[in-house]
Parts: sequence; structure tokens; C-alpha cells
Amino acid sequence: MWRKLWMAIVGMVLILWMGGWAVAGEKVVIKLGHHHAPGGVVDQTANKFKDVIRVKSGGTIEVQVFPGAQLGQEMEAIDGVHLGTVDMSIVSPSLMGKYHPAMGLDALPYLFDDWKHVDRALNGPVGAKMAELMLKRSNIRILRFLHLGFRDMLFVEKKIESADQMRGLKMRSPEAWAWIRMYELLGSKPTPITWGEVYSALQTKVVEGVDAPPQMFLDMKFFEVSKHLLKTNSMFAVLTMVVNEKFYQRLPEASRKVLGDSAVEGVDHINWNVANPAEQAAYQKLKERGITVSETDRTAWRTRVLSQHEEFVKQKGPEAKELLDMVYRLSAK
Repeated sequence: MWRKLWMAIVGMVLILWMGGWAVAGEKVVIKLGHHHAPGGVVDQTANKFKDVIRVKSGGTIEVQVFPGAQLGQEMEAIDGVHLGTVDMSIVSPSLMGKYHPAMGLDALPYLFDDWKHVDRALNGPVGAKMAELMLKRSNIRILRFLHLGFRDMLFVEKKIESADQMRGLKMRSPEAWAWIRMYELLGSKPTPITWGEVYSALQTKVVEGVDAPPQMFLDMKFFEVSKHLLKTNSMFAVLTMVVNEKFYQRLPEASRKVLGDSAVEGVDHINWNVANPAEQAAYQKLKERGITVSETDRTAWRTRVLSQHEEFVKQKGPEAKELLDMVYRLSAK
């Protein structure tokens, strides 16, 4: 009898050690930090996920959202999720290349045809493969890809209308090869600056331009310190909702399913009901705030930077080629 009682006690201690919230009926608290502004599309995504998982879990899973880099800027958040100091985040897959070299694929310029092509690939077999590769090298589990839209270029003073005019311009770049190399091929001067410091960099003319989806220009109020937008559609901006793998595995199986299903439902809602319609609406809103919006020949830009696809494969290896070929096969063209 004493042996059975002792084993029962040991079993309970192990359950509590693995995470007290694994005990039936006890609330799970998830801290989700991101580096975007409160109220923006990314913050809306985090809060939609928070609402969905609360309903799906019957209130047993609570998500606490920390916007505006409260838990660290983007690279700090990525490393935090890997180390387990941050439970969840919404971050750029291209900045996770330090964990797996093929993780810059999505940021290659002129890779995707349209929104449907992006979704077929990233929330389909390409994204599944990327998630598999990340788990081999890190403690970061990719749950879903958030679509922010095609990236355009916004300029402080100069009205740029063609690829030829990009030569010599100081353009803000993340600390990621995809952007740095693209701007080099365009003849520009890539200047790495964290997202949270871009407004001041534009304001003080440390950089002369920045690329992002038009909605991000609104969210970050870049229209206050810039004048001209060119619809380059140069990249398609995506972010990933990620969770620390050890945290995820400590959850009971039913809670893991709820978390995964909630990520899919929450992110897909934002993709198609918020971000997609917001892309076109953003251009008009920017015009109303004094920004000129110009068109350009996308083919001419693509020709300048297409060699970057081949460079990516040579640098990153056979897994990168596999991913790139999958994207090409999923094209509707």
C-alpha cells in the first residue's frame, strides 16, 4: 500500500514539475510579445488569437499580449522563444536564418504572384517544410503564416518612379541578407535599422526610404515623415506566429490542439478579413494624408534582382532549393 501511495506522490510531483498548468482545470497563461505598434495589424492578430483560444479552451487558456517590443525587439523575441524566456511571438521568418539557413526564402524579391500563391505555399507544403526544418535546429515551432501584403517603397523626399533612380539611396533594411542584397542589386545603400527605430531614422534622414506593406506605413505613422510611395510590390511581407517547443510539448495534448487550431483560425481571419482588404484601402488613406502614390513597371525591377534567387540557393544549400522549387511549382502562371 505504501509503495502505491509513494508512486502516486512521485507521479503528481512530476506532473507539477513539468508544468503545474497541466493539471486538469488549472489555467494556462501564455505570454505573447511582439514588436509592432498597439492597434496595428500584428497586434490585432495577437488579440484575435487571444479571443479565439479563450473561447476554444473554455477560458482555461489565457493569452497575455505585450505589444511594442515590451518583451524585446524582433531578434530578441526570436531568441527569447528559442530559449523559452518568451512563450510566443509574431516574427519574421527571414530573421530566423541564424537557426536554419533556408529560413530567408519568403523574403526573396519577386517570388510570389499574388496573395493566393503566397497562401498556397506558406500555409501549405512550403510552410510545413519550413516548420519542420526549424524544429530540427531550434526550439521554435511555427504555427501559422500571417500575410501583411506586398511591400512597397516609401521615400522621405525624392519621388522615385523607376529602378534606375534607386542608385545611391540610403534605404532602411532589416539585419537580413534578403533586403541587404536586394538593395545592393538595385544600386542602393542598405542601412540596417530595427523596426522600432525606423520612424526617427526617416525623420532625421538617416535613411531616405523604407519598404513595407502600405498598411504598416499607416500603423507606424510613417506618412508624418515621408512624402512619396512607389508601388513596387517588391516582396510579400509575412510574419510567423511561433511558440517555444518545450512550452508547447508540456501542454496536454488537447491544449496543444486548441492552441494550434486557434492560431490557424485567428491568423487566417486577419489574413483574409483584415490584411487583404486593408492593402488597397491603405493607398487611399495614405493619399488622404498627403502621400503621393505612383505606379511602376514591376518587370523591370524583377529583372534587376532575379539573380538573388540563384544566389540564395547557392548559399543555403539543397533544402533551400527544394523550398524554392516548391514555390515555383505552386505558381498559377
